[in-house]
Amino acid sequence: MIKPDKKKPVIEDLTDRKPVRPAESIELKADIKDKNLVKTAAFYYRTNEKKTIQTNSGRKKTATTA
Repeated sequence: MIKPDKKKPVIEDLTDRKPVRPAESIELKADIKDKNLVKTAAFYYRTNEKKTIQTNSGRKKTATTA
């Protein structure tokens, strides 16, 4: 039986935070550690605080924080 993972993972943002121009590519990096091993991670973003969050797969997710 697999026990539920009640402790949140520790996420360290390793992204190089330099200014970018519109339409310029960026690379997002993170180190994610968890006592039960990290198998997948999802990235959610939005380009406008008043719009819905976009996922890395293009699906929309409604949220109040980014």
